[in-house]
Amino acid sequence: MTTSERVSWLLAVIICLVIPLAFGHWREAIAGTGALVVLWWLLRRDGMIVNRELSARLAEKVGAKPKGCWLNAWQALQRERELEGGLYVEGWAVTDGDALVIEHGWLEIGGEIVDPSLYDPPARAYFPALRFDRARARAELAANDGELPIAWRFGWGGCESSEYMDARERALEFSGMILS
Repeated sequence: MTTSERVSWLLAVIICLVIPLAFGHWREAIAGTGALVVLWWLLRRDGMIVNRELSARLAEKVGAKPKGCWLNAWQALQRERELEGGLYVEGWAVTDGDALVIEHGWLEIGGEIVDPSLYDPPARAYFPALRFDRARARAELAANDGELPIAWRFGWGGCESSEYMDARERALEFSGMILS
């Protein structure tokens, strides 16, 4: 979490909880608690928070290219020692603002999402389908003739992977593009 995000959280707590309680307005404080819970939920991505600082640093280190999410994530995982134990992830993301559902690749490490391609602003939500540690990612990539994304090995657009299609369905439902 960045310093500005920490300051924003502190201000939100003061506004939603401390001020109402200081004036004896416990009902407003309860409502403020609900607002904080909603804010916290909106800022999380699939139960994880996007580490924007690490994402930006890795984007610079690997020379991340637009529309190159799979390669950007793969190169970061392979090159950077600080990502030891991290996972290469392929799935779907819902963009911030226009809520487009896109196929996407990112990393997960230590309970956080690291996304060298889409970090400022981060995606509104991430829907992981396929997760690979470093060794398995190398093996899967070799089995896929060195082509990314690995999911496309499972039929056109990954359509023969139930995990990939389930993640797509969840992303579309989240974005409101289909009615469930």
